[in-house]
Amino acid sequence: MVKEKNSLLLEELKKTVCKTNALPLYQQLHNSLERIMRTGMIAPNEKLPCETEFSAALNMNARTVQKALTGLYQKGLLKRIRKAGTFACPIPSRNKTVGFFYPAENFPIMSVGEQIQLYLAARDIDLKIIGYNKVYFQENDFTAEVRRKGLDGIMISVPDDKSARNSVLELERMNFPIVRISNQFFNDDFCSSLIINDIEKAFADSLDYLKQLGHSKIGILGYYEDKARMQKHLALAGLVSGWNQKMLANLTFSGSVQEWQMNRPPWISIRSYLDANQDFTAIIVEHPAVCVDVARYLSENGKRIPQDVSIMCLVDSDILLGTSPAITSMHRRLDIMADKATEFIFDAMEAWPPSKTTAKIALELIERGSTAINAAGDVKVIPVKRNTNSRQKQFAMQLQPIL
Repeated sequence: MVKEKNSLLLEELKKTVCKTNALPLYQQLHNSLERIMRTGMIAPNEKLPCETEFSAALNMNARTVQKALTGLYQKGLLKRIRKAGTFACPIPSRNKTVGFFYPAENFPIMSVGEQIQLYLAARDIDLKIIGYNKVYFQENDFTAEVRRKGLDGIMISVPDDKSARNSVLELERMNFPIVRISNQFFNDDFCSSLIINDIEKAFADSLDYLKQLGHSKIGILGYYEDKARMQKHLALAGLVSGWNQKMLANLTFSGSVQEWQMNRPPWISIRSYLDANQDFTAIIVEHPAVCVDVARYLSENGKRIPQDVSIMCLVDSDILLGTSPAITSMHRRLDIMADKATEFIFDAMEAWPPSKTTAKIALELIERGSTAINAAGDVKVIPVKRNTNSRQKQFAMQLQPIL
């Protein structure tokens, strides 16, 4: 019976210990054995293969095997009994703990973590919510921090920072369970799963909603660092009768609400854009803080909301409730995001590496009274044919924003 179980163990290890992996072989063997022990495949006091058997089965140097096992002895997960062999120790009973790392200035992301905490608790998994600042990954050994906090997995919003990228990649090479949340920086580099809000669908839904209300003079203030994204938005907006590409402007800002309120870097250009397009009957704004300032500026210049101009925001935030009326937006489904994040991290902790998956969470429209039917012009609704309309191809070739 022991021989059969040890054969299964060695076969399982062959799947995870690989010489082409950048992680040292001893660390791979150490990590894989620990994971298998914690999943219960090796029972307490069960005898393990000897070092020679490990070496032969894995085609690994005996000293490498010894180094891997030494780390498990030091952790108290294995014990050596003279003349009897190596045995598994009982693993102390404790809840697994996941770390949720988020940019400290981004309060909406923190609220996602609070929702995830409830979902993880239902699976007896604890969550530590940890905010980081802009220099956190440059000034700290992230791998050492994760170990020091006793984490069994992490959920992280990876910032656009090479130190952060390298830190997360290092954990991935160690087969550490990771789920990424809310952004796509360096996405091609990672093998961990990603959960994001489906902002592109939110944009399409916002356009459709305003079009159903009879609007065609629709301004768009978005963030277009990626030209392919601008191309998609131009193509979709080009399906609205009477729309032209000068109605779209590049916001050139994607920071936090707090950063916008402190600096408002492109505000002069935005104000010029609004002054030059006073015939807009509706405006879609991507950033919530910018959306609030746009609504206030229009009001100060005699535009009534929603009677004269309808306002919509692609990303919901509490700051949108501070205007009169409160601004209609596409609302994050925190419950769905939390449920999916819990599913992904649970799977990652059970088996690594996971299949790389991107889950896009749909947003729901919350009408707060900042949009209205446009009675001033032609309210005929133009049917949407996103894949066949020749206007889509025409606008797809026009990539220059107004700002």
